Formats: sequence, structure tokens, C-alpha cells
Amino acid sequence: MEFQWAQVSGALAGGIVGGFAGFVSNSIQQRLQYVQTRRSVARALLGEIGAISKRIELEYLKKLSLELTTMKTEGRYPSHHFRGQKDLAVVFCSLGANIGCLPSDLVSELVSWYISLAIYQERESEFHELTSHRSAEFMEYAIELAELQHAGYSALVQIAHPLMKQLSIF
Repeated sequence: MEFQWAQVSGALAGGIVGGFAGFVSNSIQQRLQYVQTRRSVARALLGEIGAISKRIELEYLKKLSLELTTMKTEGRYPSHHFRGQKDLAVVFCSLGANIGCLPSDLVSELVSWYISLAIYQERESEFHELTSHRSAEFMEYAIELAELQHAGYSALVQIAHPLMKQLSIF
């Protein structure tokens, strides 16, 4: 039996070339999946932040302004129905590790935005309690709390615009 060097060298070359082609193909596929995940995460957050900030801007801030005016001018509590107990960050919380596909500075800004949202929601719950009890002795505190809420939510809406712009890049 004669050893065929041409066959052996051909098999080796084919194995090396095939292995390299598989490696390159796998790398390209992983990169495409990463880009697609990043795009999906960015679009989901863009939608959620846009919806939350729009709702705050168009509904809640207007109502809070009217309530502040009522408390300051008439010295009475308005009927305040917003409790701030709903979790508005459903998409953000469900993303988990996928948020790591975004640049770290953007992730930091997003986390900060959502932490601020959670703080304002907690404060909203406190404001709701004050308006429910209608205690005259806490009127000044309620006004201060409402002003803090208005300033905080206004800032949150302002910060949302550059965040959404950064997310729309992906």
C-alpha cells in the first residue's frame, strides 16, 4: 500500500481552510447577533422612556401645577389620585444582562434616569398620603413636596430627550 502525500496534504489544507472559514463565519454571526440585540434593547428603552416622559409631561405635570396653585392660593388639598405605586420601568427591568450591549456611559445614564423615576414615584406615594389625610399642619410640607415633585419630574422629562436621542443612534 502506497502512501499518498497529495491526499494527506489536501485533507490537511482542506481542514485548515474549512476550520478557518467556520471560525470567520461564527465570528460574523456572533457580531450580527450582538448588533441586533443592541438595536432591540435600544428600541425597547426608547419606546419606554418616550412613553413615560410623554405621560409625565402631558398629564402629570399639568395636574401637579394645578394642585400646587390650589394649595398655595386656597390653602386646601386637592384631590390627588396618582399614587405612584405602579412599576413604570417594566421594559428596563425585563432586559437584565442585555442592557450590557449598550455603551457603559449610556447604561450609567439610563440607570440614573430610572433610579430618579423610582425616587419620584416613592415621593409621589408620600404626597398621596398627605393629600389623603388633609392635615392642615402638613400643608407647608405638602407644598414643598409638590414643588420638589414638579421640579424632579420636569428634570426627568428634560433628561429623557438626550437619552432618547442617544438610543435612536442604534
